[in-house]
Amino acid sequence: MSRKKLLEFMVKRDVRKNVTARKVEQERMLAMHKKLVESFSLLRFSSIPYAIVGGQAIRFHVYPRETSDIDILMSPENWEKAMDLVGGHDAHQLMLNGPSMTGVGFKGDSGNGEEVEFDFLWNERWGDEALSSAKVETIGKVISKPFLVLMKFESGRSLDSSDIHRLVGTLTVAERRASRKLLKEYSPNELEDFDLLIELLKSGWTGTNK
Repeated sequence: MSRKKLLEFMVKRDVRKNVTARKVEQERMLAMHKKLVESFSLLRFSSIPYAIVGGQAIRFHVYPRETSDIDILMSPENWEKAMDLVGGHDAHQLMLNGPSMTGVGFKGDSGNGEEVEFDFLWNERWGDEALSSAKVETIGKVISKPFLVLMKFESGRSLDSSDIHRLVGTLTVAERRASRKLLKEYSPNELEDFDLLIELLKSGWTGTNK
């Protein structure tokens, strides 16, 4: 086989692989979205206070990034009842970053034979306030952007840094003020980084500028 033919073959093979990978990922995300809507319908009718957080909240508020689980902010007193509602099993304690953050992870059936990872999370300092400010959207009750900013700054993971940049870039003036107020009250050590990011975004920085 000539070098040209070999290159053509490799390109076509890689294209087929990428198409297949994208299709598999789309099917997985579709199944997760279906489980998301189904689960939050059950929670809504049960009157359990909750808010969608994490990657699913970023997908709703900012951009459709990939995520491997469904994160839900909910008081620990409701975890067992909610887990039963969504058909959860194999529960385990989560090791989490951020002050006063606790959580439990478990698995639930997506409806297509695959399992979906759920994380129930809680923060004693601001959890009730965050639930009160969450709004009902098409996928369920979603945490507000200012509280999502607070969660992402407190988490401190590398993935959260990318989410923070994109999330802060979508904030309105009022949401920036609300975010700053929350950081000042609950996580003052993060306030300087937040203000710096705002200034960089105002100057036209995109995170990819050289």
